[in-house]
Amino acid sequence: MNNIHTETINTRWSQFTLAQQMASVASEFARLSSWCAKGNETLAKSSAARTIDLVDAMLRDSRWKGRELEFRNLKVAVESMVAPEHFGTVGGEAVQRSLAPFFALAALS
Repeated sequence: MNNIHTETINTRWSQFTLAQQMASVASEFARLSSWCAKGNETLAKSSAARTIDLVDAMLRDSRWKGRELEFRNLKVAVESMVAPEHFGTVGGEAVQRSLAPFFALAALS
């Protein structure tokens, strides 16, 4: 991890509730979605990398055992948003729309 979340992940992440962790992921995902909508591939990829770092931290958090499949699927979806074949396409926008309910529901669990 070489980004702005490194210190938080290394020091406080394990103290966050699932809702707090999901809020952090959702916030970064919102930035990713915004950069995709603006067509800025460079910043979208940077946001995607930060989102993936946060999801990876959730995968390492032993409290969320049993939710690994959800988190891995989220990671794949984020990666697909910045894949050359999806960036700036209807497919990428569909991924964004499909993940919005996931963040809302996951934050409530």
